[in-house]
Amino acid sequence: MPTLNLFFVLQTLAKYKWYIIGLLTTAVVLAIIFTLPSLYAPQYAAKTIIYPSSSERYDVANLFHREPNVYLYGSAKESERLLNIANSETVALFLLDSLQLWDIYGINKNDKENSPRFKALRTLKGNLSVVQVEGGGVSIEAYDIDPERAAKMANLVCYKINEMNKEMFTQNRKGLLEIYKADLQNLAKSYAAYMDSSRMVRRKYNVYSYT
Repeated sequence: MPTLNLFFVLQTLAKYKWYIIGLLTTAVVLAIIFTLPSLYAPQYAAKTIIYPSSSERYDVANLFHREPNVYLYGSAKESERLLNIANSETVALFLLDSLQLWDIYGINKNDKENSPRFKALRTLKGNLSVVQVEGGGVSIEAYDIDPERAAKMANLVCYKINEMNKEMFTQNRKGLLEIYKADLQNLAKSYAAYMDSSRMVRRKYNVYSYT
């Protein structure tokens, strides 16, 4: 068995130099061919990072404090909510319809036999990355052969996340408001019952004034 040393390596390279040169030349030619813009268009990336605001800043208990003891940005729970919204099918379909990505991806939206929705969502998933980053932020990165369209994709995702998050927040507050209204009505009924009882007792014992 030959000893592995520098002389042996150089001897081996010299022995197979034409094979090595041929492989390197082939690799270079293929790399040039497959990176031609006419054959494989380069993709551009657009990236943005958003941070959720703390929901405690809008609580009734903190509205009238001079220095509310709450953070400006939300916790991991708020960040997870934004992440779930961004990865939802609602946001994906909004992007597909807003930027007409159906046609760009070569998918017939009305072709019900070939699962166009599944194909479009799968293609979009490969061109959109939404992940949670350090500090509780959500990173949105879009890829497209058109840099302007990639930027629009990232901006539209941010817009839709904000819209849906506000809607969820408003619905939660509306639900709480309905609970408070129901409690207020119950208190009003209880107060009316106490007043009726008080009038009955006054009439029974002829007590109409007191100190």
